[in-house]
Amino acid sequence: MSVTECEKLAVCAFHERYVEVAPGTVRRLIGLYCKGPLYEECKRKQYIVSTGNDPPITLMPNGRDAETGEMVEF
Repeated sequence: MSVTECEKLAVCAFHERYVEVAPGTVRRLIGLYCKGPLYEECKRKQYIVSTGNDPPITLMPNGRDAETGEMVEF
C-alpha cells in the first residue's frame, strides 16, 4: 500500500498551525488525512470544492472544529 501526501499540504493553514504543537489526536488526523490513506476524504478539501473558499483554520480534516470539537456544517 502506498501512502499519498495531500497536494494541498504545503499551503494548508490547519497543517501549518497544528503540525508542530498538535496533541496526539491532531497528529493522528494529520497522519491519516494529510499523509495517509484518508487524504481523499479530507473535509478541508471538500469545503474548498463545495464553497469555493478557504476553510476555517480550525476545520480539521475529519470535519470537526479543532477548538470546539463540533462538526462543521457547510
